[in-house]
Amino acid sequence: VWKVVKPASFQRRMCALSLGAILTSGYLTVTNAVASSTVTAELWQAICSAIEDDDTQTRRALVHFSGQILRVWKDDDDQREKVELERLRVWALALVKRLDDADDGIRQDVCEPLGHVLRLLSQRKADTAVCEHLLAALFLHLDDNEEKMRMSARNALQSCYEHVEASIREAQMRIAMENNKRKDLLQELGKLVLS
Repeated sequence: VWKVVKPASFQRRMCALSLGAILTSGYLTVTNAVASSTVTAELWQAICSAIEDDDTQTRRALVHFSGQILRVWKDDDDQREKVELERLRVWALALVKRLDDADDGIRQDVCEPLGHVLRLLSQRKADTAVCEHLLAALFLHLDDNEEKMRMSARNALQSCYEHVEASIREAQMRIAMENNKRKDLLQELGKLVLS
């Protein structure tokens, strides 16, 4: 609800925080949300819109909640199978844009949910183009100038890398080995799959 005394960005932030609290409380699971496709569609639209909000705190809140939600879904077979793939793809593409956010904290924080969504898409044998895009984006940030960003990208990749289809992994690894200056993190990732 818009009020004259508060800027619209504050209202959107409060809505984003409320939405995140509902989603992370466990009150609205995928199972419950799927029962009402209208609710599901509206939630996804609200989440993806808020992830791209002008307000830094709103984007940060939704990235944080995305990580919490996706962490639960990736580990719960029942929940994972009920997530609609198209909505997951849209969410993934909204999240990946935050890797280039003006706020370094958001850039680092978005790596975790990206690792989770990449794992979810890979486990569902979903759209390989989206998986390639997410993997390439995370590989690119292994070469970032900021050490914290490199470590965030590495941690995200470690959480999902073995679940990504081998042909996609190998193709993206070859590209990264040709283009990235910092080969050590790539080699560490390669060893992870072999172990």
